[in-house]
Amino acid sequence: MIYDTLVEQDADLSFHPHLAESWEESPDGLSWVFHLKPGVTFHNGKPFNAQAVVKWLEMFRTSRDPSYMTDAIDKVEAVDDLTVKFVMKHPDPNILYNLSSSFMGVPDPDLVAELGEDYGITEAVGTGPFKLESFTLGQETVLVRNDDLRLGLAPFANQGRQRSRS
Repeated sequence: MIYDTLVEQDADLSFHPHLAESWEESPDGLSWVFHLKPGVTFHNGKPFNAQAVVKWLEMFRTSRDPSYMTDAIDKVEAVDDLTVKFVMKHPDPNILYNLSSSFMGVPDPDLVAELGEDYGITEAVGTGPFKLESFTLGQETVLVRNDDLRLGLAPFANQGRQRSRS
């Protein structure tokens, strides 16, 4: 609820854009290019961009998280501010499935690095529909609505709050 993923999987097992508005797989399966949605920000106001994805995936691959989900990725490159390229060690038919997993929600990687083991206890910052207001270990987690949310999930009729264009 605090974090969004690059892609979403629908009940019919199809994949849809979320933080990535589109993607392409190379014919040999050795690269994936993801085009990120413009105007997305983390709860703390920092921009969500290709460099954030690069930093996050490098952290994820070396963390205690289920790194097997990214083992097929050799490196991640920021092509431009809103384009990220995954260079694969070998084709991975599960890459979209893995990226849609709740384990693959994208936090603010700079804040994760800054707070270290305190990340998720004192602060947790993503782009999702809820923000962490407070956390008391073993007692209470308080989430509040993210009023700045601008992402709607493709499979759902309720597309959330949309930016008005004038």
